[in-house]
Amino acid sequence: MTKNGKDQRKSNRVPVSIRIDYSTVDQFFWDFARNINEGGLFVESNHPLPVGTTVQLKFYLPNRDAPLNSTGEVVWV
Repeated sequence: MTKNGKDQRKSNRVPVSIRIDYSTVDQFFWDFARNINEGGLFVESNHPLPVGTTVQLKFYLPNRDAPLNSTGEVVWV
């Protein structure tokens, strides 16, 4: 959000509750994504990682046998 309270996202967030397994070089976590859009997702976590941290992600989507794998970067805490 900007100082005037306007959201500058290019696409709307969609509320979700999707399990996400994510790991760094030496740590493993799992939490739930709470919203997602074309540019990223919000993972609700009690284990905040530093901005700039690269993470390996596994998404567990409904009606899908295998998780989706991806790489991401922490951009906001």
